[in-house]
Amino acid sequence: MTAAAREPTTGPYVASLTSYTKAGWRGVLPIPAGAKWPPPDGHTGHQGDDPDGPTLVAWRNQPRHQHANVALRLPNGVVGIDVDDYGSKKGAAELEQLERLYGPLPDTWTSTSRGPGPSRIAFYRCTDELVLPGKLAPAIEAIQRHHRYAVVWPSVVEGRLYRWYAPDGTPMDRPPKLDELAWLPEPWQRIQKPARPTPDAHYTPRAVEGDWSKAVTRYHGEGVQGLALPGGRHDSMLPVVMTLVRLDHDGHPGAAEALDDLRSRFVAAVSDRSGPVEALKEWDRMEAGAEAQVAVTPSLRGSYEDLRADYRERTITDPPETPLAQPLSNDEQPEDDGEELDEYDPDEWELVELAEHVAGTFQRPQPTFLRRRT
Repeated sequence: MTAAAREPTTGPYVASLTSYTKAGWRGVLPIPAGAKWPPPDGHTGHQGDDPDGPTLVAWRNQPRHQHANVALRLPNGVVGIDVDDYGSKKGAAELEQLERLYGPLPDTWTSTSRGPGPSRIAFYRCTDELVLPGKLAPAIEAIQRHHRYAVVWPSVVEGRLYRWYAPDGTPMDRPPKLDELAWLPEPWQRIQKPARPTPDAHYTPRAVEGDWSKAVTRYHGEGVQGLALPGGRHDSMLPVVMTLVRLDHDGHPGAAEALDDLRSRFVAAVSDRSGPVEALKEWDRMEAGAEAQVAVTPSLRGSYEDLRADYRERTITDPPETPLAQPLSNDEQPEDDGEELDEYDPDEWELVELAEHVAGTFQRPQPTFLRRRT
């Protein structure tokens, strides 16, 4: 054996495996260097097994894992509250709303690659039987033994080092022991999962043809951008698939076609890691899960056709409430230029935060281009 071959490796997985096993963590999984996915087959989800000691040692000694990242598949009795608060994600505000409903969360060990701030996973002990909804809020998820895993210290993704933080916020270069985690408060453990599909709840794709609606175009574009990012393609595609399935259910033209296009792009993007067959199965699971959810949850916006019809009725056929100027005479009527009225697109509506308006603290954005000098 050469001297170079005897040199110890210092990749995240190799360097930290012993620390995790001594702290009581069993589901310590290697993830490709610099990435968040994929984990080893057979060790995640409802049917996955925890790796035994010989398997962990074998993984650590395999050359392809010498620079692997570290993922934790949580044991029964541990849950992670994953808050995303960056870009368009508003997890901090959503967490405040949840704490008003269920009470404040106690300080505990957390993990993040984003340094100080609200974006992090907080780990709690809980009952072994606890099953929380996977999605607690748009930007907050519950990480559980059967749902997802956590990429942790000392992994590096996109140049960012994951760190553990003690309950007082101190950065730590070791994982917590299981008994160091705070207990999840009882009201949080009573949060119910949404109703699952019943045999009578079926989703039938609409597959409306025609020019894509603005919402379809927007979310298809977000999906294309998500696939271009390194790592995390599965997580970036989940909300896109859910939204496009919902839009298809609501009758938006082009939603089914957009899903088909993203399906092909997804398989091409991830098949280098898992193979095209497994990539296709992964996409089908995402789409089937979205269809099952849509089948049992009503749409809050109504169908695409109803929204358009309602707009036409209100803007074209309803008489104005106040009298307008006198109509022009025949001689004064303008010539018909043949242009049709712009059709209303319900996708132009979006939710906005009204808290600042209600509190009276809202300030209009100040222009930085072509500003008036007076």
